[in-house]
Amino acid sequence: MLFVFKLLPKWTTALNKATMSIENDIFHEFNLKSRDILPDPKFKILIEKWNPSEISKHAKFHLPHFKLIIEYHKKEMEFFGEIMNSDSSASFKFNIEKILFLKKEKPSGKYLILARFINLNKQKECKQKGINFIDLSGNVYIAEKEIYIEKLQNKNISPDNRKNRSPFSDKASFLIRKLLYDNQKSWGIRELANSIGLDAGFVSRIVRELEKRNYIIKKDSQIKLINSDQVLKDWVENYSPVNNSELKYFSPGKNVKNILEGISKISFENANNPDYALSFQSGANLVYNYSSYDVVHIYVRNVESIDKFKELNLIKVDKGENIIFMLPYYKNSVFFDKQFIKWLWVVSDLQLYLDLYNYPLRGREQAEKIYEVKLKKLLNIQ
Repeated sequence: MLFVFKLLPKWTTALNKATMSIENDIFHEFNLKSRDILPDPKFKILIEKWNPSEISKHAKFHLPHFKLIIEYHKKEMEFFGEIMNSDSSASFKFNIEKILFLKKEKPSGKYLILARFINLNKQKECKQKGINFIDLSGNVYIAEKEIYIEKLQNKNISPDNRKNRSPFSDKASFLIRKLLYDNQKSWGIRELANSIGLDAGFVSRIVRELEKRNYIIKKDSQIKLINSDQVLKDWVENYSPVNNSELKYFSPGKNVKNILEGISKISFENANNPDYALSFQSGANLVYNYSSYDVVHIYVRNVESIDKFKELNLIKVDKGENIIFMLPYYKNSVFFDKQFIKWLWVVSDLQLYLDLYNYPLRGREQAEKIYEVKLKKLLNIQ
């Protein structure tokens, strides 16, 4: 088994060093694992670089990353391969669209995606669109007239251990929130940092991560968000409301309507920026009345903030609660762009969507309603 690999000339100039390093790492790990991924001794694999002189000038711009030749029963099959440098939905979408374009230019060609890991949803999409794939966790799907291989599971046994910064952490998510809400604007790093009150060096590091994930484009030191829908898709996959700490209370003789009325009448020291915001159904129904509920969820900055709600005659309970105070996992960004509705403070539509999406009590339905009536237009998603 022989492996010869170099990134193609187009990619050498177009991709940043970090991205090229990731692609080289994935490729060389595949080099080492290929005997385990395709253990059948009948398979012989040759991976080699392109010869650019064979390609027309028009096609050069769309060159795949590598060429893979599988020999089976003395018959050679040539595949053109793309390396997915990130597990983001935007990177996956980019690779899918590029292969579909290549297939359109050369329908007789065979194409595949090489990735660190392809989960079940991405596996399903590849199969639906007729795209072959191999990943470092041992997932293989090759469906051609001459050969059919399908070996699938949903466990990532080859995680990316390189140190990176998640754009979905509390502090970093300020960037995502700002870019999503101002998605038609191009930003300079310092301008973006100043707009959200963060250090320019930190913002610069997160921007590199966003670029790697195909969330932004960069031109002349200006960045602009792309793939808003894919960013949102990745975010809900990386967010879980169970990371919030919950404190359960009961307000005697009160239903949710009475509780909300009581909160609206509380005098807070800073009426324009109190230390609370409603979320889940209690917040979402103020934005778009969709489903009934019997518990009011309230984000507060700290335990001391709960004392400001003493007018509700709170009793701490283990069960039977009608109020849940939440100490947020997103300690700071959860209050970003909160809104004032019917004399009550509510988290942003984006935060409502995040909180509801994986919430078991009809949360997904209500999240989709918030998406349709609010976020879709706001984010310019077609």
